Amino acid sequence: MIAVRIDKDGFVRDFRRIIATARRPRAVLAAAGREAANRLRAHFRARHRENPNKLGGKRQNFWLHVMRSTQSPVVDEGANTVTISITHPAFAQKVFGGTIRAKRVRNLAIPQTAEAYGRAPSVLEHEAGIKLFVLRANGRAWLAAAQDGSNLK
Repeated sequence: MIAVRIDKDGFVRDFRRIIATARRPRAVLAAAGREAANRLRAHFRARHRENPNKLGGKRQNFWLHVMRSTQSPVVDEGANTVTISITHPAFAQKVFGGTIRAKRVRNLAIPQTAEAYGRAPSVLEHEAGIKLFVLRANGRAWLAAAQDGSNLK
């Protein structure tokens, strides 16, 4: 789980003071949580609009999926906190990075062309009617296809 604490120029101090003097602190926390969740969703929609696929091709709509996985706020009145969960399984990887490993297959295929984007190699072979093979050199491996008789793609 990702936890983000907001501590910007006395915000926490001022917000604690507001909560302490509020007649209905739960309502204040709920309103703040709703606003934060709405701003997160708007941010993810903007990311979707502003970031097309680098390779072109069919969009995977990652940021829309993240936006839809942004949950409604949950208020913990005892701790004076609001929690907004983002349940998308790849969101933490996108934010913090890390190693990606193949789980259901032996190797990962990273697309280099718009034609290959969003498709498993077996799907690409079937849909494009091409035969892929592995080239190995210098400890690396590439999937390639014969193109125009003697050229590789």
